[in-house]
Amino acid sequence: MRWDESIAAQTGAILGVQTANLGVNAYSSDQAYLRLSRELPRFQHPTAVVSIFMPVLFGRNLDDDRPHLGPGLMWMPAVKRARLVSLARLFVPYRSEDRVARGIAVTRDVLLATASLARVRGGASLLIVPQLGPEDQAEAGLRRRVLDDGGLPYLSVPLDDSWTITASDRHPDARGARAIAAAIAAACAASNGCR
Repeated sequence: MRWDESIAAQTGAILGVQTANLGVNAYSSDQAYLRLSRELPRFQHPTAVVSIFMPVLFGRNLDDDRPHLGPGLMWMPAVKRARLVSLARLFVPYRSEDRVARGIAVTRDVLLATASLARVRGGASLLIVPQLGPEDQAEAGLRRRVLDDGGLPYLSVPLDDSWTITASDRHPDARGARAIAAAIAAACAASNGCR
């Protein structure tokens, strides 16, 4: 996707503000938070931090084969596994309910910490939940457990199911990015928090 088609560029164009995209493809919520904590101090007067949460990508938050944040946002080393076990987990990504519950708690803590970083720097915090097509029961349950049960305010943005980069890459394409940018702009205008 070209820069001018991205969520950040389209939001900036609508609001008439300079934007920056700190997102990295395939990052989990904790990786995005760690990047934000490193990069946000470089911005003198951030007006808003926009985070995105997609239940369909929650599995990334459960990956422990890389350094990651654990309960209490404590730094955890990568868990080493035999190659055959790692390969099997790719094809059969079973996670126990206990592991999912820990992932939900850590994700919630990360999203709260992200909002706190924005506020400390004087900016607004906005959590966007793009919804590609109808929400299935598993996605709705996960969204409720992470966000609603955690008291995290968010803006759900419905998108046409076909507005993805490719069938296998479920990230929003330029049309989806435009819809998300419009929702961000509307939320900023409603709260006067993004100018």
